[in-house]
Amino acid sequence: MADLRHLKLYANRNNDFATSRTQYVAALRAGDAEASDRVIDEQLAKQCSLGQIHTQVIGPALASVGDLWCRGDIGVAEEHLATQIVSSHLDRLNSMFAWRERRSSYRVLVACVEGERHCIGARMFADLCRSHGWGVDFLGADVPDDALVDWVEKNRPHLVALSATMAQVVAHARDLVGPLNAG
Repeated sequence: MADLRHLKLYANRNNDFATSRTQYVAALRAGDAEASDRVIDEQLAKQCSLGQIHTQVIGPALASVGDLWCRGDIGVAEEHLATQIVSSHLDRLNSMFAWRERRSSYRVLVACVEGERHCIGARMFADLCRSHGWGVDFLGADVPDDALVDWVEKNRPHLVALSATMAQVVAHARDLVGPLNAG
């Protein structure tokens, strides 16, 4: 009986996330920052973790927005507005979930490789690491190769997380691993 209750709670939670994702996508598509704020506020009221909000609502919603753009259902301006709305949510969530003092000696570098202009996923990963007490250096989008290699050589992070979303940029990221390891 306990297993059935657990499954029912899990199913209800997944349905809640699906509903929230749908509402969030609709708000982003409409450029409605206030409606999207309400979706995030509901997740916070339900005491969702940062990881749950990122992986169950924001991340999939952004993938949906990207699909809408690829199909031509929304334009570049709408996609950029959605990205800016999400960025404001990430700022707010980071201020709520980030540890004020590092709890770990680990340091991670998160960067988008040269040519990669989509940085929200990388930012979400950086914020999740920060919420677990890691030291985080987030360099953002389109970091030149030389600057990235130089930064790693000078700062020696425990982990380097590279973000790449397009096929040609993924290949570039793969080629960059050697010079990063050599440093």
